[in-house]
Amino acid sequence: MWVKTNKITNQITFTFSLVFLVVMAIALSLIYYFFATYRKQEFYQRLKDKTLTTFKLLVEQKNIDQDLLQVLDRNTINNLYDEKLILFNDKEEVIYNSVDDTPILFPKSILNELKNEDDEIEYEEGKYEVFAHRFYDKNKAYFGIIKAYDKYGKSKLNFLGWLLVSIYVAIILITFLLTRYVAKQITEPITMLSKEIEKIDFENLPTAQITLPQTNTEIYLLGAKFKQLLERIRQKVDFQRRFIQHVSHELKTPIAILVAHLEEALPQYPPCQHVLQYQVNGLKQINDIINTLFRLAKNQESEYKGLSQVQIDELIFESFEELTSLYPDAQLDFHISENIKDTAQMTLVADALMLKIAFYNLLKNAYEYSDSHKIYVEIAYHEPLLEIIFGNDGNTLDEKAQKQLFQYVFRGENGKQVTGLGVGLTIVQRIVQLHQGNIRYLARTEYPQNVMLVQIPRLN
Repeated sequence: MWVKTNKITNQITFTFSLVFLVVMAIALSLIYYFFATYRKQEFYQRLKDKTLTTFKLLVEQKNIDQDLLQVLDRNTINNLYDEKLILFNDKEEVIYNSVDDTPILFPKSILNELKNEDDEIEYEEGKYEVFAHRFYDKNKAYFGIIKAYDKYGKSKLNFLGWLLVSIYVAIILITFLLTRYVAKQITEPITMLSKEIEKIDFENLPTAQITLPQTNTEIYLLGAKFKQLLERIRQKVDFQRRFIQHVSHELKTPIAILVAHLEEALPQYPPCQHVLQYQVNGLKQINDIINTLFRLAKNQESEYKGLSQVQIDELIFESFEELTSLYPDAQLDFHISENIKDTAQMTLVADALMLKIAFYNLLKNAYEYSDSHKIYVEIAYHEPLLEIIFGNDGNTLDEKAQKQLFQYVFRGENGKQVTGLGVGLTIVQRIVQLHQGNIRYLARTEYPQNVMLVQIPRLN
């Protein structure tokens, strides 16, 4: 089953895009910051130049009229937007005051700072920039305070901000598309390799192959390692099959001999009949498991050779008859669903012996875990699946036990007193899977409380 995971393509796309976009955001932010700083310093320099230019006109042209100077100030090519300029002499007397209505706050405190501490003062006052400085002419100190709004500089800064934001949005889209494309190119060999591995199962293991990715990266090495692993698994499975066949063959004869001797001894030792019968039953259970394992090992080596038309209801009755020889008190509560109109709908193309082993184990399991030793069986047909329900009235399994039900040598809390090796349901599951079907456990509140639902497709 394919498990939904966080794809490596998405991880590469997200990680690379995130790193790149963070770096780009920092770079664009620095561009904006340095431009904003440059604009401010450049504007302060313009304010300074404006102050000095006005002072030179005022001092060097002593006979120039104040009104004429103000007219020149308003119409000069260096004119500043919403400007206010005040010039002071060393006695803190105003020698020039522009006609602009923009006020300069606390000019006296600014003059005190210029006289006692700083040669230049730069600060912002709302949307305005204020520049104050002390300068000298013929060994006399003069002071200038100018305030203005950098309309054009800030307009350029705003334009730059919107431009950088637009570029960043475009970069996000381009980065996502490019990284997505690059990530797919990188991960495509991994995706192809994973799809090939996903197709490998127990049925096609002997002939399964892995195509190595056409790349010179580590992905090729990964594919080669998977190929080596597949070969080792194939060798191990082949060894296990042959081992099971050999052990099964070697054990069948001595077990058959033991069963025969014990059955001969039963009438000769009446006091020990109960113990001897218990031993006979145990040996028969072991023999059933050995036969099943032998059959499974043979069928895993190749396609079925013993397929035939199998009547499911007849197979269930035959299995139950064999069960009653071991458990005489077993009862069968048999039902055929109303949606089955004729016996042909209860017919499967299957391996009769294998299905009989599976049904016998399910009947035996239902009997052993039943409180009343009554086995519920129902056959239903929901195209294209033939459904066989095996149920009983015993205690239901908790969620943890349900997840482990088909594991080897598992026994739930409701089976502590049941004899056996605990491998029957695992074998049953394997047989059902070989017939392209599935089996699952259902816990219910109504009778039967425990249900094993077997679904096998009717293949003509």
